[in-house]
Amino acid sequence: LEDLYIHHVDEFGMNIQDVDDLQILNCRIEYAGFGALGGPQGAHGGWRNVLVRGSVLSWSGHYYRGGDGSDRPYERPDGLGIEPSQGPVVIEDTRAEHNYGDGLDSKAANTIIRRAIVANNSCDGVKLWSDGSRVENTLIYGRGDGDAQETPWAAIVIDQVEQSGARFELINVTVDDFVGRNYLMYVQYDGQPVHLTVRNTIFSGRGPDCPIYIGGDSTLVADHNLFYLPQSDVVLIHGDQVYTAANISDLGPGNIYGDPLFVRPAWGQDGDYHLREDSPAIDAGSSEDAPAVDIENLPRDAHPDIGAYEYRAAQTGAVFRVTREGDVYAAGAYFCGLPTGCFNSGSGADVAEWVPVSEPVEPGDVLELDPDHPGFYRKARDPYSRLVAGVVSSTPGVVLGEPGKNKALLALFGIVPVKASAENGPIRPGDLLTTASIPGYAMRCGEPGRCEGAFIGKALEPLEEGEGIIKVLVVR
Repeated sequence: LEDLYIHHVDEFGMNIQDVDDLQILNCRIEYAGFGALGGPQGAHGGWRNVLVRGSVLSWSGHYYRGGDGSDRPYERPDGLGIEPSQGPVVIEDTRAEHNYGDGLDSKAANTIIRRAIVANNSCDGVKLWSDGSRVENTLIYGRGDGDAQETPWAAIVIDQVEQSGARFELINVTVDDFVGRNYLMYVQYDGQPVHLTVRNTIFSGRGPDCPIYIGGDSTLVADHNLFYLPQSDVVLIHGDQVYTAANISDLGPGNIYGDPLFVRPAWGQDGDYHLREDSPAIDAGSSEDAPAVDIENLPRDAHPDIGAYEYRAAQTGAVFRVTREGDVYAAGAYFCGLPTGCFNSGSGADVAEWVPVSEPVEPGDVLELDPDHPGFYRKARDPYSRLVAGVVSSTPGVVLGEPGKNKALLALFGIVPVKASAENGPIRPGDLLTTASIPGYAMRCGEPGRCEGAFIGKALEPLEEGEGIIKVLVVR
């Protein structure tokens, strides 16, 4: 089955019970009510010798009988959901995103997932149930798909395994979770003991209280991994043994703790999980059993990095270039020759950047860093807040970054309409402004000492009383 586009169907995109020697190549299966790939439990071995390559398995459950899927009979439609099968099942160079169920859920023995992106699914990211399964060079992030509700789902699940001693491997995987309040990964709450090898893998849990759990009867071999759980006191639990940031090196050789320094982590939208040049993951992996290439099918060197992406510094003599991904690089300045400016000429007077927000916002709102969700922004909530970051722009002259779900345009500098309150006295042109007690509003800075690190900009218009919108020169 090759080059098929299947979409907006009420049941499975492909409904398969028993099959042997099947290849699903370069197919796009989206908006299926029951899930992209799945089917009933097999009567003759289920899925055997199946290859899924270069495919998209996304948006399951977002459609049903002409609607948005909210009335679908199946609560958790997966990108891929396989019942017990003999395998092997290989899933490679494939994306599973924005499914209302799990990203990839396989009960097949000998499931191999490699060079996959499993992102922004509502429930579990990758779930494995059977012996001989391995995940390598795979990126898993965005559990909850922008919904911060506390749930029992995890980025990786290995559970309800019925075969004693079943073996699982996670090699050069990148995991990032924003929501927290559940295990980042859990393995065998109870039942038969399994053997798990984890190597060269990044575990980033940016939400609160999201340790890793490994059942005490199971065997764990973990080396050369990078852990970062800044809001969790405990990093990993294995039976009675508890590991924290202070003693994670005791888990095995090469295990370290620190911020992996992703280019742009995300939640509910596309992220960039390449490593920045100062990431502690660079050259910190083990070559033992490491794949020869990374998630982008580019070669790894003799000292592989931890995670799915191998770091590469930009090396080119070109003064102007455009990458295959659409990124534009120029060695010098840009001049367009227009006296009125070069970007969105005449439509705005500020420079703004698309940033992730953890709550609904609108133009004019004053934003601050969200301490409960690192990397995200929210309406400023308290007077003189030193978390203040800027103002939501209305018509910026220059826009940086990429738009997306749960994003807003944050004015970096320039002239912007701002919601303001006269609660701290009338505002006059030239007054310094800081955050007010009304969420998302600015007020006059009446105490200069308290405004250090908490001012937004200078008022360009007056506000005598009450609340209103005034122009402000943002100069943060």
